[in-house]
Amino acid sequence: MPTSESTTEIMAENATISAEVEKKKMPISPQIEPCREFNAGGMPAMNEFASPGYPDRYRPGLDCVRVIYAPPNYDVIIHFNERFQIETSYELTLPSAFSRHDVSRCPNDFLEVRDGRYGFSPLIGRFCGMTLPEFEVRATSGYVYLRFHSDYLLEYVGFHAEYEFVRSDLALKQEPGWFLLYVRFT
Repeated sequence: MPTSESTTEIMAENATISAEVEKKKMPISPQIEPCREFNAGGMPAMNEFASPGYPDRYRPGLDCVRVIYAPPNYDVIIHFNERFQIETSYELTLPSAFSRHDVSRCPNDFLEVRDGRYGFSPLIGRFCGMTLPEFEVRATSGYVYLRFHSDYLLEYVGFHAEYEFVRSDLALKQEPGWFLLYVRFT
């Protein structure tokens, strides 16, 4: 049978544990949505997006996904502005790393851009490093799948980008008696 002294010790221990659990539940400051700047409506203009926290450093341990939808027969072109600073592979000595096919070039933090609305859509590029991408980032499907990932090692300023919808150069048109006819718009 427990003594009153041991019961008091158990109750005091439980109260301490309970208080510690309550501290962990209640945030000290209000939580903000960690991918706010990356998501639609997180920036002043609707056609803008940025790494979370931009122009400050992005937080560790993020995995943000966004899909941009263009009107029918339009492509999406992404323009990166100002700075581009995303942690790169430690083995790389290049100031910028990007790959259209080799995802191992940016194993730590990266911005992944795909031509489609799914994570398995064709890869346009996986971007990291300290300089702006050197080619036009264009999705011809009318959709862009964006994924920003940060690990727990280093954080940088990230990026700021805008996108625009431009009329497709090629559109698929179904003709009676023909399978597919490619039409060039001028």
